[in-house]
Amino acid sequence: MMEVVAGIDIGGTNTVFGLVDKAGNVIAENRLKTTDYPEIKNYVSALTVAVNKLMEGKADLKLVAIGIGAPNANYHKGTIELAPNLAWKGIVPLAEYVRAKIDVPVIVTNDANAAAMGDMIFGGAKKMKAWIGLT
Repeated sequence: MMEVVAGIDIGGTNTVFGLVDKAGNVIAENRLKTTDYPEIKNYVSALTVAVNKLMEGKADLKLVAIGIGAPNANYHKGTIELAPNLAWKGIVPLAEYVRAKIDVPVIVTNDANAAAMGDMIFGGAKKMKAWIGLT
């Protein structure tokens, strides 16, 4: 059985997500229109249903974690905090909401940090000791 993670990139307009293996290969992907969900709980429901659909018919895959990059995310708390480009106001406990729907570890981090880490591990900055990522 191959272990995969769900990688989720939340943007002000669109959310892009996919299943990724340990080597960084994208197994399946899809997207939601973030702006279609002004209520966070409706968004989380739609997102988790969509992630589960990616897993359907793939008995050889095991979802082991979810990683989310989001604007104004607080890695230490698993929250999105006062994001000016999202409809969800205040402090949103996103990791908690997603974990309640899909029982695997959920990590939420700032979207720019997530992009930089992805580039460092799988992308153009792989094996570099010093580099700068701009978003």
